[in-house]
Amino acid sequence: MTRLESHDVKIGIQCTAPTSIVIRSSDDMGVINPFATGGVLLDTVAAPLIERLEFLRGTLASNGKAIGVYAIELHDMRYANERDEGDAEPLGRKKGMEQWEALASGTDEVRLLNGSFDELTWSSDGMSPANGMRFDATLKIVPYIIPTSHLNLTESIEFEGKSTITLTY
Repeated sequence: MTRLESHDVKIGIQCTAPTSIVIRSSDDMGVINPFATGGVLLDTVAAPLIERLEFLRGTLASNGKAIGVYAIELHDMRYANERDEGDAEPLGRKKGMEQWEALASGTDEVRLLNGSFDELTWSSDGMSPANGMRFDATLKIVPYIIPTSHLNLTESIEFEGKSTITLTY
């Protein structure tokens, strides 16, 4: 598997009154994640990363065939309200759950917008969503393709991935 160059997209959300924000992502490609099917032979050195890739809800396709996945990671999260501003950490919530979960720090996996959590939010205390009037973050999009031995590299390969990112406040 090959990690391709990442791309950063800055987002900023302005609100007229203090509120909390929820962000979620859905995959719009309609193809199966090639790392989740067991059809891609990988070396054991990559196993921890593969375990992460198999749960991503963002697929890359070329001519309708899945050739990879992409991670959408939230970085540089900040918030501001009438009284203060500061760095924020993500909280995650899984589908059908009411409670937010504090995410273990120290790994990029906790910042995945399209990973094991269905929703992420900004938090100032690590327990509950922050109320703010401005929310900022960087979306880091990191593509991974299947091993090149499974691709025809005699010509260029065009691929695409589509996600819908939804904000709720």
